[in-house]
Amino acid sequence: MPNGFVHEARKFYYDTAAVYARAPLLALREVVTVDQIVFGTDVPWGHCDEIAKAVAESGVFNTDELKQIDRENALRILPQYR
Repeated sequence: MPNGFVHEARKFYYDTAAVYARAPLLALREVVTVDQIVFGTDVPWGHCDEIAKAVAESGVFNTDELKQIDRENALRILPQYR
């Protein structure tokens, strides 16, 4: 990694399955833009409604950003699922 780990980490997309508490979401915002975050769960271990609520209540994202994370980013990445 000639440009370092963070440079490489900024190339990926991340989901909210394991990072839906405020602290990890704030850390994730330091690495990538909201365009690279999608909603995710670890079903059956994670519950969609609980994770969605926790992400929304974290205070890390505004309403428009939550819409991106919940749906728009995934549709942009995977347009065949529109």
